[in-house]
Amino acid sequence: MDKKLWHGTSRALGLCIEREGLKSAGCAIVPEELRKSCYSEPGYTYFTDDMDMAKLFACGTAEKVGIGKTGQIFEIVANGVKVEKDPLLPLSSFRHKGDIPPDKIKSVAVIDCKERIKKGQTW
Repeated sequence: MDKKLWHGTSRALGLCIEREGLKSAGCAIVPEELRKSCYSEPGYTYFTDDMDMAKLFACGTAEKVGIGKTGQIFEIVANGVKVEKDPLLPLSSFRHKGDIPPDKIKSVAVIDCKERIKKGQTW
């Protein structure tokens, strides 16, 4: 796949992703009921080709996690990773069955979400 794909999350969870990769079960430091969106199908990791959408997800997660109100954007190095369109959000969302190892992910931005959260500009 030639597209750039991004995953937005809170900085607190980003630290876990940097160390462990993007896990389909979510980050182990978070209670199980909060690890994944209710729209996530079990066994999949999700990303978007829209940087603005990644920022919405990052700040939405930062708001929910509540630690530091900081988001993080990761670029997924998609070559060698089988990616398919997400059937629930087919315009800009993609998914992968399984985990994405740390060597296929690179942090591209850490963003301050305080203003976005205040204005309701989150997912």
